[in-house]
Amino acid sequence: MAEKKITLAILDDEVHIIRLLEALIPWDELCLEYIGNAHNGIDGRSLIIEKKPDIVITDIKMLGLDGLSL
Repeated sequence: MAEKKITLAILDDEVHIIRLLEALIPWDELCLEYIGNAHNGIDGRSLIIEKKPDIVITDIKMLGLDGLSL
């Protein structure tokens, strides 16, 4: 039986940070499933509500809604 993967979303207003995290995280080794990203807090909130990730990596300072308020 396949192990259930932990879902993860990345929220950051800097595209290069998102791409770096996508590249550096050993997804399969950590049994993680990448479910998406958002470039601001408002889109990030929608992503969280829609996809319900287990883990969210978020920037603190973002447009619309900051990471702490999120």
